Amino acid sequence: MADDGVRGRSRNWNRTTAILISIALVMGIPPVAVALEAIELDDSVTQRSIGRQVEFIEDKDKQLTLDDVRSPSAVWQASTEDNFNFGFTSSAYWFRFTVNNTTTRTISWYLEIDYPILDLIDVYVPQQDGRFVIKKTGDHRPFDSRDLDYRNYLFSLQEPPGTQTYYVRIESTSSMNFPFIMWSQKASLDKIFNELTVLWIFYGLMLIMILYNLFIYVSVRQRGYLDLVMFITSFVLMQLTINGFAFQHLWPNSNWWANNCLPFFICATTFWIAQSYRSYVESKKHFPKLNKTAIIFLFVLGAWGLFSLFGFYRISLIVSCLLAISVCMSVLIFSIFAAVRGSRPGLFMALSFSFFLLGASVYAAKTLGALPLTFVTNWGMQIGSSVLVVLLSLGLADRINSMRKNLQVLNEDLSQKKDELTHLNENLEEKVTQRTQELQTAMDKMEVMNSKLKDTKDALWGEMQIATKLQTILLPESPLINGYDISAYMKPATDVGGDYYDIINVKGLDWVVIGDVAGHGVPAGLIMMMVRTAIHSVLEMEPSITPSALLTRVNSILADNMQKLNDDTYMTMTVLACIEDGKFHFAGQHQDIMVYRKQHQGVDLVETKGMWLGVVDDIKDMVSDDQFELNIGDTMLAYTDGITEAKKVSDNGNQKAPNVEMFGDDRLLEVFQQSGQHPTQQIQQAILAELDGYQCHDDVTIVVIRRTA
Repeated sequence: MADDGVRGRSRNWNRTTAILISIALVMGIPPVAVALEAIELDDSVTQRSIGRQVEFIEDKDKQLTLDDVRSPSAVWQASTEDNFNFGFTSSAYWFRFTVNNTTTRTISWYLEIDYPILDLIDVYVPQQDGRFVIKKTGDHRPFDSRDLDYRNYLFSLQEPPGTQTYYVRIESTSSMNFPFIMWSQKASLDKIFNELTVLWIFYGLMLIMILYNLFIYVSVRQRGYLDLVMFITSFVLMQLTINGFAFQHLWPNSNWWANNCLPFFICATTFWIAQSYRSYVESKKHFPKLNKTAIIFLFVLGAWGLFSLFGFYRISLIVSCLLAISVCMSVLIFSIFAAVRGSRPGLFMALSFSFFLLGASVYAAKTLGALPLTFVTNWGMQIGSSVLVVLLSLGLADRINSMRKNLQVLNEDLSQKKDELTHLNENLEEKVTQRTQELQTAMDKMEVMNSKLKDTKDALWGEMQIATKLQTILLPESPLINGYDISAYMKPATDVGGDYYDIINVKGLDWVVIGDVAGHGVPAGLIMMMVRTAIHSVLEMEPSITPSALLTRVNSILADNMQKLNDDTYMTMTVLACIEDGKFHFAGQHQDIMVYRKQHQGVDLVETKGMWLGVVDDIKDMVSDDQFELNIGDTMLAYTDGITEAKKVSDNGNQKAPNVEMFGDDRLLEVFQQSGQHPTQQIQQAILAELDGYQCHDDVTIVVIRRTA
């Protein structure tokens, strides 16, 4: 509507000017452009917006010169607003204004054009002899082309007594939305100092929040903290670009990047907003339909962000802004929906984005002249984004506290139920006590054995075949689970390691175990043996125990022994309980499980999460149960890193660079996908055939399980 008003006034002005010129020609009078009243300058002027005393000409073809706009036939349009807002335009614009120094001495003053991402700016400064000195700058020119090292365009001018007319030419592919401001030197310095104080407080807060959330992520490995770090980083780079600090401090001589990076940073910021929503409210788990919408947004934003780097700045910027608005509004609506459904993270996100969008709206309204210039309206964007980041960080901390409280309540409930069951079944308590004593006796014997083995470790170290036998003798000879076809393979390395797999059938229930002890040699073989003994003992007493509880119990039994044997020893392990109808419940941190899906002949990755064995005494709060399902014809592949870390050997027998020629997870996945439709034994043989030509420095273990019924 503002643009329509300007165009309407322009048409009226053009008609009036045309009539005046026609009358002047008829009367023989040469046409003269009607100029606005001069801007008075004296010692009392500190800061003044001069937009209403500036005239402009639109140069659609970008062909006008200074002589053209100074000619009597040039038709100037008067401005009625403090801010010029031409939107996205392919035209160049000429501006002129007249300054009248009412004193008897030369006054130094500054002209500010408050929009840092304009492409080309030429300021024509009149001289005493009638010539003009041209000051050229803009973000298409190096930063050192500016009069002053400042994020905005600030021109230092000397005004002699009397009247002078200045001309300014501006051309840009970005939106033209800026004011002309006259400053005294002192007022300008005060403004810059106050502005820098606020801005660096804002950026300091953002840096603190980046480091804070990054530290929390490293500590607890919650994906939401990393997504928040990426969002804050992208947002800071976007803000630095918009307000000119990036061009001033980060890439002052990279004109192409300075003129094309803004759409990319807008897409990157919006991308991490959508990703933060997904991880923050756990949309994949709680709101799958909204999660699919968020994934579509992520794909579009990623693709468009990369496309924006190949030029087409105006189109890229417009589309990026529209995508950002759409995603932010969608995230706000989705968060409100999640909050209504009882999601505390959804409530925090809804509040955060409400403040952010409110701050952005206040700033936009100030920019368009709908609201007056105040501290809140001028810094609305920074205030809103600061509140957003702080609330999101608090929300993540609240989620962790809620999880801790829920676990505490769950433990209390389990303890209460345990007491009730103890009173109801004294015989069971006696059996548990008896089995516990037996286990303790076995553990005492194992402790004695461990002590003896540790004393003789140096002697046994030379007998690596003994360690190999310890490693292989306890593995299942004919693994069997009803309704499944199973093939398993384990080959110890020359330097014996601690790979362990097992198929355990106990009291009508079936378990699958795979793990790897860090380190090599006799200690690794001993630890593997202790782990197997502990797992079998616990499952014999409690066959229906959950995978996470099994790992917690085994860790509590073995942690002290493992640490005594070797201070750096730990064990990665995943245990899977085979439930009816192809369901597997699992827990523990090991290599991700690959699942070949017969229906679409592709491979899914099942992520394993949790804590290694032997690192801490109690891992109860660090492991949790998860599940996946095998349909009939689907095949599961569990393996150890002896395969993926195998290194390619060249023709002359030398090992090639391991970072280039390792076997790797991608190669294993490719082989599994190509052979997944074959029987499990053929899948195993295909993997081993592909592994031929690689040197394995660790044990190689493969467990292939296909559901047949």
